[in-house]
Amino acid sequence: MIIKEKRVDISVDQPKKIADIFQEIFKTYDEIEIEKEHVYTIGLDNQNHIIFIDLTHIGMINQSAIDKRVILRMLLLKGCTGVILVHNHPAEYNTPMPSAEDINVTKSIKEACKLMDIELLDHIILNRDATNFYSFEADNLI
Repeated sequence: MIIKEKRVDISVDQPKKIADIFQEIFKTYDEIEIEKEHVYTIGLDNQNHIIFIDLTHIGMINQSAIDKRVILRMLLLKGCTGVILVHNHPAEYNTPMPSAEDINVTKSIKEACKLMDIELLDHIILNRDATNFYSFEADNLI
């Protein structure tokens, strides 16, 4: 489900701006929805402007499947050259840290994107209300 589909001039080197966008998105979710993990794909053009934000998958309270094929298909169809992945950890109110699975999935998606000449610029994990976040890029894990 595409949440937003228009070019937006945003600096992707500042994950706080991405978190700010998601604070607004999360405000639209009811109490039941916010308790589930959500995975989003942010497709970027060659100047790192947002082309679209897609709600790629809704998971359970503590996990969500990330399908590389679904992510890559949308990026290729929209002509994206870059991508930022975003997902939330709804049970964590303070600092959302990546799990071992988050790290492994990120590496796998980065490799798949590289084969398609798409750059994975960041993977951001948000807490329940997007007031705190973890950036793989800021921690040099991308």
